[in-house]
Amino acid sequence: MTRDRVRALALDVAVGALAAHALFLPMSIAGMQVSLAACGAAFAVAVALGWRDAERLTLDRPALLFALACVASLALSTAPLAGVREATSFRALAGYLLVSRALRLAGVSRALPRALALYLGVAAAAALLGVAQFRTGFDLLAAFGLRAPVQSLAPDVPGRFSAIGFFDSRLTLAHVLVVPLCLGAALLAGRAVRGRAAAWTALATALLAAGEALTFARTAWLGALAGLAAMALVAGRGARVVLALGLAGAVALAAASPAVRARAAGILSSDDSSHATRRYIWSRAVEVVADHPLFGAGVGGYPAAAAPHFAEVREVYSAEPTWAHDTWLTVLAETGPVGLCAYLWLWGAFLAAAVRGARRLEGGPVERAVALGALGAGVALVVVSLAHDLLVNAKIAYNLFALMGAVAASERASPERSVS
Repeated sequence: MTRDRVRALALDVAVGALAAHALFLPMSIAGMQVSLAACGAAFAVAVALGWRDAERLTLDRPALLFALACVASLALSTAPLAGVREATSFRALAGYLLVSRALRLAGVSRALPRALALYLGVAAAAALLGVAQFRTGFDLLAAFGLRAPVQSLAPDVPGRFSAIGFFDSRLTLAHVLVVPLCLGAALLAGRAVRGRAAAWTALATALLAAGEALTFARTAWLGALAGLAAMALVAGRGARVVLALGLAGAVALAAASPAVRARAAGILSSDDSSHATRRYIWSRAVEVVADHPLFGAGVGGYPAAAAPHFAEVREVYSAEPTWAHDTWLTVLAETGPVGLCAYLWLWGAFLAAAVRGARRLEGGPVERAVALGALGAGVALVVVSLAHDLLVNAKIAYNLFALMGAVAASERASPERSVS
């Protein structure tokens, strides 16, 4: 094989791995990582053989700064280092880098709709499985002998189970599903799909909404509502009507379920013990920040750094030391002020790019819809991040950074001209 042919083959593998990554994002952490590793290896071969991506994207600098801040926290922190797996949790950032480059290489207008169709289809299948799990607790992966049976009892609903889809946690499924849910709503609101494709998208979005409701994850519910509201503010008048009708229908269907109503009632209840527990955990996080004010406790080092503070008040909180249950506090505690500023910059650049993409006139309707959906999903995950650690859960982090990659790649009206 000639050098040029090997390079072309490597780039073809990178594009194929993008499709595999989209397929696995809603269902398998192993698949997410293997497909991304294949994509990265293919790009490495292509770069070694002379391929270059000449143009930088909007999120490149903040993403690089955040990665450097994570590395610096490991090098400069006085706290004991975490295990290799925990200390390299920021590796999910590779999803942004590789997804954005693979999309640009393949041509955003061609590759994005295909990847999106795969992503929404598998996510809808996971949500449909979650609907079935509500009454049965059925674990499909266990039925195929791929793991021990996993069931999640529905909180506040005796005798019922939470939706977990292909994952092992209702919260993981809930936080992952907000991304395809907002993307599906944006495709419909922006009329980016027509005919049979619109019917399938509507069905998938309805399944995603049902699956989200049956995770019984209240923060995810609030996040999804906030995300859809943000989309309505940015979208045109016609899209606002579609979003408003869809939102009203989803709330009405959810309210019709006694199980969902019972769970939702706890959000405003002062008797809900989860509120006090989180306040207690956040107080421990503030103490960790005070212990390591400059460089943090190092990526993955939070549990060990927090352990002494939990031990001091064991009579109040008997569970094992946990994460901060707030992504922003965790980032500050582990990477220090520089890491938090880089993370804020990354999020600000992402949301700004999503707003620009949703409002731009050039580009195709799918690209605009993806930008609008990314805005909604981003706002939803910001809300979720106030009570959960998004970056600690790699399944959620890979979905987040893939979404960032799609938005960054879509900002270029003619991505094919920027690679050589």
